[in-house]
Parts: sequence; structure tokens; C-alpha cells
Amino acid sequence: MYEIGDFMGDGKKNARFGSRYGSKIRKRVLFVEAKYKGKKQECPFCGEIKAKRESAGIFKCSNCSKTFAGGAYEPSTLARRILNKLYDKKGNSTKKIVDLDDIEELEEEISEEVNKDDKKKEKKEKKEKKVKKAVEEKEEDKKETADEK
Repeated sequence: MYEIGDFMGDGKKNARFGSRYGSKIRKRVLFVEAKYKGKKQECPFCGEIKAKRESAGIFKCSNCSKTFAGGAYEPSTLARRILNKLYDKKGNSTKKIVDLDDIEELEEEISEEVNKDDKKKEKKEKKEKKVKKAVEEKEEDKKETADEK
């Protein structure tokens, strides 16, 4: 899998943002743009790898000339992939008995998404604890210096 640092380069691609939005968001934008820039995706209608992103969430297939909506950078989102596995285009269940393998795959995909969010929350909480601890230490130092005077 790609890491954000793999696409850092010289940073000129994100120069359009200047100092706005924070470095983390600019790095994330650079990563996503580098990963999907100019790459063709699979068309859900004809199955060919000919769909190209026109704008945020809009894709057009050069093979079947259909325009369709999807995720911001991918033609299908996680929710769409889950529904495609469970139902056909008419809304009927594709499988009378769902395979355990499919359920495990879906659970893995969902747990990966949840784990990413949990890790972000944990990092935020750790930072908040460090800041709180540093503030408390400074207050104690001020009290000690005030007591000495």
C-alpha cells in the first residue's frame, strides 16, 4: 500500500494552497491526487478499465460513453461495493445463503475503516493528554517559584 511520504516530492504540486489548511491536509491531498491522477478506473456498466474522473465524484467511460457518479476519487465507495456483493441490479438478493468468506471479507474492510478512525482518535487523545500534562507542569513550576519568592 502507498504511504503519504511516497508522494511528497518537492511539494510544488501543493503550492497552490500556500500556507492554508495545514500541512497534514495538504499532504493528504497530494497523496490522493498522485495515487489517482490520470489513472483509469473500471466502469460499472461495461466492466472495461476506461472510466476517467472528470470532477469530484463524476466519472465518464470512454468505452460506453456513460457518465456516472461515484466517490470523490474512486468510481465506487465502500458502501457501494458491499451492496453490489449482496444484491443484483434489480434489487434481488444474489445469494440465498451468504458465503462466510464474503462476510469475512466485508468485515475486514469495515474493520480497517473503523481502525483508521480509532487510531486517529487515539492520537488526538494522546496529544491532548500531553498538552494538558505540560500545562499542569508549567502551573506547578509557577507555584513553586512564587512560593520561593
